[in-house]
Amino acid sequence: MAAANPSAPFIGNQFVQLLRGLMHHDNTVRSEAEQHYNNLKANYPGTLLTQLLQQLRNSDEAVVRTFSAVLLRGATTSQR
Repeated sequence: MAAANPSAPFIGNQFVQLLRGLMHHDNTVRSEAEQHYNNLKANYPGTLLTQLLQQLRNSDEAVVRTFSAVLLRGATTSQR
């Protein structure tokens, strides 16, 4: 994955690859994906929520749908 760029949010297939990176067994890959995810969450919260909802509704992969639901819950609930 390329360096986090606040002017270019992940959409479509790039977003699916980001989700796969967040679930990856390799710590380096996962850490890089986490940086991109956190960039989206901080700079493009609307895009992040839209992409998570789209994957939750439309993905053919159960693991992607499930992980999208988990991330969506975390992105929409406040931490106390």
